[in-house]
Amino acid sequence: MKRQGVKRQTSNVKASNVKRQGVKRQTHHVSRITFHVSRFTFYFLRMLTLTAPLTQLERADLIRRLRELEEAYQFKHNLIQESAYMSLLKSDRRALHRSCAEALERAYPNELDELAALLAKHFAEAGDEEKTFAYARRAGDAAMRVSAHAEALMHYDTATLLAARLPLATKDLIQLHQQRGRALELMGRFDDAVEAYRALYALGQTRGDAHIELGALLSLGTL
Repeated sequence: MKRQGVKRQTSNVKASNVKRQGVKRQTHHVSRITFHVSRFTFYFLRMLTLTAPLTQLERADLIRRLRELEEAYQFKHNLIQESAYMSLLKSDRRALHRSCAEALERAYPNELDELAALLAKHFAEAGDEEKTFAYARRAGDAAMRVSAHAEALMHYDTATLLAARLPLATKDLIQLHQQRGRALELMGRFDDAVEAYRALYALGQTRGDAHIELGALLSLGTL
């Protein structure tokens, strides 16, 4: 009888461990979409083709359902979110950031301006410089439209750093540097704006591109 009792206890411990491992794996799956946000919708989980049973994660007290019109969930604590993320291999993180970004593009094609900053972060973590550039610039443009000039400058700075390593068209280079300079002007940082336009002129000389030089001179002339 005593031996049978020990056997049952051992079986229960094994079952408990298996259950915990299952919940842990499911938490890792859900963490795919929570690198920069802690709230996620069931619809978005479907876009990521995740099949983790959310009810089991709820019972484990790892996530909670939000009272919203659209079915949504949130990690109970930031530490759970961070622990799940940090336990992933670097290669897995890069792949999952890309999956998340591409899912956002598919799920919200009409809201890409609003999501541009988040998409730039995901693609940066995924190692995709072209996509990061495109969305950083788009985020800067979106911020400029609502007069969030400091935020716009931050995104333009990111795009400018990447522009030096990407084979961009002349028009894109001119527009980026002019928008960055304009953000500086609107912030009252006129000396910095002058330096930005001079840097654009120098870039035109380095590339032997008269169009870039002209764009820089026009910006300096209207400062």
